[in-house]
Amino acid sequence: MALVLQFRNVSKKFGALAAISDLNVDFKPGIITSVIGPNGAGKSTAINLAGGAYPLSGGAIFLDGRDITGLPPYKLAQSGVSRTFQNLRLFEDMTLIEHIEVCELTRTFRQVPLEVFWPPAARRMAVEREKRAMAVLDKFDLAGIGHVRARDLPYGHRKLLEIARAIAVRPRVLFLDEPAAGLNFKETRALGERLLALRSPDLIIVLIEHDMDMVMRLSDEIYVLHQGRLLAHGTPDQIKGNTDVQTAYLGSPNDHQALQAAARTRESRVRIRTGEGVTWH
Repeated sequence: MALVLQFRNVSKKFGALAAISDLNVDFKPGIITSVIGPNGAGKSTAINLAGGAYPLSGGAIFLDGRDITGLPPYKLAQSGVSRTFQNLRLFEDMTLIEHIEVCELTRTFRQVPLEVFWPPAARRMAVEREKRAMAVLDKFDLAGIGHVRARDLPYGHRKLLEIARAIAVRPRVLFLDEPAAGLNFKETRALGERLLALRSPDLIIVLIEHDMDMVMRLSDEIYVLHQGRLLAHGTPDQIKGNTDVQTAYLGSPNDHQALQAAARTRESRVRIRTGEGVTWH
């Protein structure tokens, strides 16, 4: 079976709230697939389900036909699932190189005894590990500041470092949760070019992003969620022309008329303060 990540009848409830309902989507390699929708649509919840942060309330998730439902995050990482976060999660006192080297160690853990007990091997392995880390950082133009600590980086570089770290584990699935949040226009354009360069036949890239210009420029396919359900799926041009998507984002004419009527009603009401509080008339 070709590499594919599948959600099958996936649902997630938080008490009485259905955050995701009966979701069926396929994420394929070699392209960038975006998941968009209004606030509260269930986009980040879907990533958290695939990344093992939340247990599913129903359905299943498959990678290469293998059921990965319920696996803990570290097992999912071993299976090739990597991600970034809306809120940065960096090791503030570690350098950029050290951030990437940590990922290298997770793949070469069995060589640790050799590195501990044989100094010549330790020196050679350390040099090779740093070389590989610098190669990853170079993809994001960060190699020149590899020895800088994360806490001393400007915000735009911090965002790039988190993506570089996610790539360093050589994932099969990469979830990017709002990577452009907080970036200026120039930084966002540069980030987009770097993400396009990451496309590979061996990598599934899933982008969650509110910047619609970025989504439309980068995406090969788009899934639109609304109130936890799949609303639409298609190319950027198909999504742009979808009236259901336009209504979900902008509201219908009836919604606009209701808001205008409510505003007029509120403007016409007069507050009267009494000894028992404020009343409206």
